[in-house]
Amino acid sequence: MSEARQLFWKELNDSIRQRPNTPLRETARADSENDSWRPQRHLTDSVGYSFNLPVRNNEIMVYLVAKRTRDRETIFEYLSEYREEVEGAFEETLEWRPSDGTYKLILRREADLENRRDEWVNYCDWLIDRAERLYFATGPYLAGFDTKK
Repeated sequence: MSEARQLFWKELNDSIRQRPNTPLRETARADSENDSWRPQRHLTDSVGYSFNLPVRNNEIMVYLVAKRTRDRETIFEYLSEYREEVEGAFEETLEWRPSDGTYKLILRREADLENRRDEWVNYCDWLIDRAERLYFATGPYLAGFDTKK
């Protein structure tokens, strides 16, 4: 992982710590090869969010993913019942990805971490804001899912 990306993750964690009343927690490094980091706390027993900085693309992503592989399809189908309500929390397109077997809800935007350090604050704000929106838009439905298991 490049030095710029390491510094960006530090700035993201600092931004999360400084955000008052956020339900998010600092990220824990999960996969440096793919630049995918996950929080230390999940949204529910079954689902968490992840930040991703794809090395090959100039973009940043936040997504929702099931912790246990066997639950992914069931959780995705359950959330799909509330698709309109969940999508209403976002201005941009929320990608529903059942086709590749990962069953993720993904938000992405262009971001040049290597050359646009002057935009890092905006990138951090976007990642945090979208993760919080995922938290609040899906939380009530996911809490219901966990109690139905």
